[in-house]
Amino acid sequence: NTYSLQSRSGSLMMILICLICVAVCVVANSAFPNVDTTARPSTIKESTALLSADIADMLQNYNFFDSTSSLNPVNWPVDLFDYDNQTNTVMIKGSYNSSVEIIPSFLIISEVSVTVNLIVAAGDPLHPNSSLRVSLAKFEVSGTWTVGNISFSLTITKRSDGLDLAGSANPSTVPVNLFLAELGESIVSTDGFNLDGLVNFSLRQTKCVAFYSKANGYSISLSGIRTISDWPSVEWTALLQRLVGQKPVLTMTAIVPSFSLAALVERFMGIDISDVPVLGTLRLVASGLVISSDKVTSMLLPSNSELLSKIPLFQKGVAIVARMSLFSEGDAVPYSIYLHQRMVIFEAINGSLCFTSNQLLNTLFPDNDLSSIMLPPGVNGALNISTCGFSYDKDEKLISIVVAMPGNANLLADVLSVSDLILTLNVPIAAPGKLAVSGSGSWMIGSENVSVVIEKTPEGNGIFVRASADRLAIGVLLTQFQAVLFPENLDTILRSSGFDSFEILNSVMRLTVISGKSDIQLYLSGTANIAGWTGARLSSVLVRKGEPKVFFMATGFELANANFSSILYQLTGLDVTGIAVLDQAMKVAVVVSPQSFRNISLQDDVFSKMPITRGLSVVSTFEFPADCAGDLLCTLGKTILGSGTDIQLRSNILSAKEFILTVGLTNGSTSGASLKLHVSNTTCIGIAADWSRNAYAPVLNSDREHSNSIDNIAATMNAAIAEELRKLNVLSSSAVNPVKWPVNFFSYDCDTKTVTIRGSSASTVPVIPSLMTLSDVSAEVNLTVVTGEPARPDSSLDLLLAGFEVSGTWTVGGIQFGLTITKDNELLSVTGTANESFVSVDGFLAAVSDVKLIPDGVLSASAGLRAISLRQAVFSAFYSNATGYTISLSGIPSISGWESAKLTMLLQRLTGQSPVVTMIAIFPSFSVSDLVKQLMEIDLSVILFIDSLKLKEVGLVISSDKVTSLPVFSNSDLLANVELFPKGVTIVTRLSLVAMGTAEPYLIHIEQGKIRFEAINGSFCLNVGQLLNILFPDNDLSSTVFLPGLGDVFAISTCEFSYDGGNETISFVVTIAESVDLLEDILTISDLLLRVDVPLAAPGNVAVSGSGNLTIGSTKVSVTIEKTSEGNGFSVRAFADRLSIDKILTQFEAGLLPAELETILRRSGFDKFEILNSAIQLTVTSGETDIELYLSGIANIAEWTGARLSSVLVRKETPKVSFMAAGFELVNTNFASIVHQLTGFDVAGIAVLHQAMKIAIVISPHSLPNVSLQGDMVSQLPIKEGLSVVSTFKLPADCDGDLLCTLVKTILGSGTDIQLRSNILSAKKFVITIGLASGSLSVASLKLQVSNTTCTGIAADWSRNAYASLLRGDRQSNSIEEIAATMNKATAEVLLKLNVLSSSVFNPVKWPV
Repeated sequence: NTYSLQSRSGSLMMILICLICVAVCVVANSAFPNVDTTARPSTIKESTALLSADIADMLQNYNFFDSTSSLNPVNWPVDLFDYDNQTNTVMIKGSYNSSVEIIPSFLIISEVSVTVNLIVAAGDPLHPNSSLRVSLAKFEVSGTWTVGNISFSLTITKRSDGLDLAGSANPSTVPVNLFLAELGESIVSTDGFNLDGLVNFSLRQTKCVAFYSKANGYSISLSGIRTISDWPSVEWTALLQRLVGQKPVLTMTAIVPSFSLAALVERFMGIDISDVPVLGTLRLVASGLVISSDKVTSMLLPSNSELLSKIPLFQKGVAIVARMSLFSEGDAVPYSIYLHQRMVIFEAINGSLCFTSNQLLNTLFPDNDLSSIMLPPGVNGALNISTCGFSYDKDEKLISIVVAMPGNANLLADVLSVSDLILTLNVPIAAPGKLAVSGSGSWMIGSENVSVVIEKTPEGNGIFVRASADRLAIGVLLTQFQAVLFPENLDTILRSSGFDSFEILNSVMRLTVISGKSDIQLYLSGTANIAGWTGARLSSVLVRKGEPKVFFMATGFELANANFSSILYQLTGLDVTGIAVLDQAMKVAVVVSPQSFRNISLQDDVFSKMPITRGLSVVSTFEFPADCAGDLLCTLGKTILGSGTDIQLRSNILSAKEFILTVGLTNGSTSGASLKLHVSNTTCIGIAADWSRNAYAPVLNSDREHSNSIDNIAATMNAAIAEELRKLNVLSSSAVNPVKWPVNFFSYDCDTKTVTIRGSSASTVPVIPSLMTLSDVSAEVNLTVVTGEPARPDSSLDLLLAGFEVSGTWTVGGIQFGLTITKDNELLSVTGTANESFVSVDGFLAAVSDVKLIPDGVLSASAGLRAISLRQAVFSAFYSNATGYTISLSGIPSISGWESAKLTMLLQRLTGQSPVVTMIAIFPSFSVSDLVKQLMEIDLSVILFIDSLKLKEVGLVISSDKVTSLPVFSNSDLLANVELFPKGVTIVTRLSLVAMGTAEPYLIHIEQGKIRFEAINGSFCLNVGQLLNILFPDNDLSSTVFLPGLGDVFAISTCEFSYDGGNETISFVVTIAESVDLLEDILTISDLLLRVDVPLAAPGNVAVSGSGNLTIGSTKVSVTIEKTSEGNGFSVRAFADRLSIDKILTQFEAGLLPAELETILRRSGFDKFEILNSAIQLTVTSGETDIELYLSGIANIAEWTGARLSSVLVRKETPKVSFMAAGFELVNTNFASIVHQLTGFDVAGIAVLHQAMKIAIVISPHSLPNVSLQGDMVSQLPIKEGLSVVSTFKLPADCDGDLLCTLVKTILGSGTDIQLRSNILSAKKFVITIGLASGSLSVASLKLQVSNTTCTGIAADWSRNAYASLLRGDRQSNSIEEIAATMNKATAEVLLKLNVLSSSVFNPVKWPV
């Protein structure tokens, strides 16, 4: 090592030193007595120790690089020791033969040397005995840092917190981008700042300064001259800083001369602020410019600029430090101006130079009156508070001012007091008056410090508040707001479950405060640990409505994987366990509220669709299991909603006694259709499911089990009841059974223990064949639960059928009826109402039947019944396959004067019968006279009594035919007492016919101008005398004779009377219970019913007719009686199905058989034959003793069946005798056989008597010259004693040698009706006369005389033919010879030969016979 001692006194001294160099070396040991000359110093430490051991030790411990001892510069070899006696300084230099890493992995130097400078404060190093006092002046390391082709000669010094580096670049021009690239540093984006190439530039005359700290990082500064177009060349500094654990930040700084603020902003941000008041024209003097790739929170290298050093930190982007004079009255003061993204931020560097918002706004907007700016409540003094900065937003074009509010800002009296409130005032430059306000601060809730942010509402009259806290106790919150949380009926159980003592974590509160508005809604969200549930999401709203200032708090909790049934039990104490769908894990949301709030909802997706209602609301979601396993609720749910989708449970619980639980689709409204459970503290769970009008049908799954029928749902509960329903079949149709319809409603009522199941059919359904078909059809089944619980599948159910009905719409005649159908045994009952306000009766009847209620001409055209309409129309019907149907339509009629009436139209069609239409009207009061006049135009004023009747209740029945069984439809006691209504018009009312008497029910029937009054109850009848006195008060009818022999009729009771408007006659009917002997021994009548007709014009001239029974033998014969028009007698007609002739003869003590013929006639049965369909006629005249009673019918007698009988029974007083003459008419019978049977005579050989012919027979024991029988043939026979016979026939075309045939043709001709007649008086002989049927047989005819000698005599004489003019032209002109030849040809030949006149011309045998 070489030690050099240099003097700085001049060149002469330098020469001297050179000359004595050797001498110096020789005396070295004596000059430094402390140095061991045998071991010369080789390191910096050793060289330093020559002067001061303490400093040497200090440098040893200094450890410049804070590294291992090998890198400690004090251990490096010494290259130079220099003492300057002029300055009393010692410089020691050393070097290191390797590179040294100054900044790990970043800055490495080579050609490393170290320099130590010491100051000699006392003593002289050249004099060994001098006492030295030395201090350290400098300890530095130098070296070369090579970056690419750039070398930096650096000097490194150490300070307590790190290393300082400084030096210059060689070459002096440094491309910054290449420099950074060599270092491997990547600078982040500058977010759109126009930085004219943040790194793509070069610095001239570049100097480098750096600092490194192992604890903090490093900062390297390159300073030099940079030229930008249009700018002067100024010194720029590029500062690269990388703090430990952070990314590198590049910062550019420069001091620029006077410049326009707008020009700076335009250049570096592309923002045009030239139109911003004041700022757009502001000019900066000696501005400092800072461009940073990111925020710099602390500078490792301090700025050497006074302006820049005032900035405590650099923001990302462009910052300007300049002096400005914003206010005309003030001096220029230093401001920092940050250009960051879209913002230009101004801030006074010296806080004492701040200003108020009012000052700033008045300066920026001198032409605007901003005195009326509206600020929110609690911060209305913000414009007068001092602030040190503001900003401009280029996008929003607004000025922002930040204000710190002193003290507490009372934003909402008694509720919201915010401390440390920092406000931001945003002022649009286009409309400064529309100032917006936002801010942040702290809000004490109990002992919790809650962060608050606020924002002014757009209207300016309020603020939005948002507060957050890590932890809040619900009790503290309720106390702070004096809020009510629990519904009254659930307070106890909810408190016991911990709902008043839980904590809210990570809470967020939102509130809007409006000036002058006392209604408050504060929203709260967070996480709650409550009642054993951890991590429950919470959403609440505190609501204050007007006065008093009481808050009500509605709170929602969301629980995941909860058990719904256990939650309900914990919240209410009500047990819903055992319901499978409620026992599975699911998401559950709970909302508790003491009040209901319309138009307010909790602000959370889970709760936003839940209305806030008073009580406890619960909502959850789950999925139905794949297999319901007989669970009724699961089956119903799948039927309604389908499987494989999210299902929602919803309930609003008002008390711990009961609540409703609704099951529906998660994505649908449960108000349209759902499944509802009614849970109560009786442990019974009611069920209600209605999806008939499914409001969310579009969102239902296609897999919903909509085909579940009524019987299938019933079978889920009880298989036996389902089978009973199938057999019932309400519609009695094998094709349509309502229990097979898809179900759309189910309910179970716990109070009534009733299950209701409804289903519907998409098709129309026939109910009454050919009459009624329903659409929109549904069926309802009602079941009574005897034991068990339908909601719990493990409950054994015992059910009874309580009801089954079908309902639907019947459209008929353009009218729709909503109908309900029930069944009792085989009878269907149908009831319902019309959907129209008015129903036309004619239109309705025309649509259901061809029958007219009122045929033309029956009622008055002005009665109004043909265009009648019904209001509030009600329909009912009964139908069975066996009996037919009856339908009714009831309502309020549209006829004038009938507004108070209830009218019913009936259509009845019984099986096998014609349809009957009936109208029923019930009036609270009406005049019979007025009603009859309106209906029939019949004037009853002629009957004073009837005309004066004012009735309190009137029933009107109009029927197309007779009808029974009205009570079920009439709903009237009046009509219920009537068993049969006749065809036509009937009025039923209560009449009081007797003065001071009770009004009793009467039936008034009107038909074809006739009106009949009839007492419905027989006990209310009158006697004839009373009735006549009432109806004819001005007439004395006490001497009126009704029927001869009848006796006193006035005392007999009568129950009806009538009036015939056509002939103005009053009629009444009396019934005589006892038998009446109208004709002694002949006519004794029982059950006599008399009709009496009394003309209004002549009440005394009564007409009487009647009916009764006449007993003949044991046979009861129906009898009709009619008084003769003269009034002195009566006629009688009787009819019987069957009568015996012997009983008749015995009854009337009369004889029939002639004495001479009695034996043979009795033998032939003429004393015991029966008469069928018999009719009896009799006329009795007062004063006449002879009686003629006519009897007719059909007789089966002897061998003749179906013989027409006509007879007369005669009773004569002088001589006194009773007998009967009977005539019989027979057809297609044989005359010969009849004669033989009646008389015993044989005429079998007479051919003409053997052909079929009509025959009439009359038998009489006496002759009646002036009486004839009633019949076609018997009327031609006079009644003579004996047996009279008459018959008609035609002769054959060929007589075939029959003498009688030939004789008849000779007399009467052929082809005409021939008559046989005979009167037989004895069984020994009689004569048969043959003649024309149309002529008299008394003049000329053919007569046969028959006797019991078997010989039949013949007599025919037509020589004096009185009826020759009647004879036909075809009669034969038979000669004597021909007639003889008919009997014997030989005899005819003899006659021909005899020729009495012996003339060839005239032979008498040729003459006509």
